[in-house]
Amino acid sequence: MIQKFKKFFETKYRFASHSEIPDEVFQNIKDICTDFADIDIIADVFKCEYHRNVISGRDAQILKAISIELKDASSRFFTLKEILPVIETIESHISEWNLNIDIELISENEFFTLSEFKQEFMEEEFYTLGILIF
Repeated sequence: MIQKFKKFFETKYRFASHSEIPDEVFQNIKDICTDFADIDIIADVFKCEYHRNVISGRDAQILKAISIELKDASSRFFTLKEILPVIETIESHISEWNLNIDIELISENEFFTLSEFKQEFMEEEFYTLGILIF
């Protein structure tokens, strides 16, 4: 019984140490990202390392991550409101894996938590945007 619990605990909470993201999660995220095509947005999904600076003035944490780079397929701008339903689906899926989302303004190389980004940029228009899952 203890061994079974230990295996469950290690599976459920392994991301606390920021180990490799399982292929199952990666494939599910790729599948969810096909929904961006319905709103004419191209999503390039790949695994990467995310150098996250959590506390100003400290060295960045190097985390295993999934990167989703969004670009409008019709050379027009899109808003966060348009893509939010897909992002919320991703957020719902990754919550069971104890993962988080940051948003990157690719053109400015600035990063925000999802909640910060929603508060500050809900009405803004974007041509490209990055989503990092870690």
